[in-house]
Amino acid sequence: MEIGFQELVGAVTGFSIYYVNSQVNQKIAKTKEELNEKIQSNTDKITEVKSEHDRNNDKVMSELLTLNKNLERTENTMRKFSDESSATRDLVLKIYEQIMGLGKKQNNKGKKQ
Repeated sequence: MEIGFQELVGAVTGFSIYYVNSQVNQKIAKTKEELNEKIQSNTDKITEVKSEHDRNNDKVMSELLTLNKNLERTENTMRKFSDESSATRDLVLKIYEQIMGLGKKQNNKGKKQ
């Protein structure tokens, strides 16, 4: 059984096509693997940045809540102080009016006598 030149060329061509196809498939598989690793790495980085952002956001919200509570306490204290100040001022005015009224009554009584 002799193998002719055309059969030999056909066999070599077939093997070459198979080899090239195999190499291309290996390169594609390797490229897919690298791409998936990069995608996973980027996904991990995105998740990390999002987590950091969420932590920072929670921290900012907590600080804003604290500031808001402090503002409310300050406003309440100012209102109480204002109310107490008004009450104190009213009390002082009443005492002053009574003293002045008594002083006027005494002066009037003193003049009438």
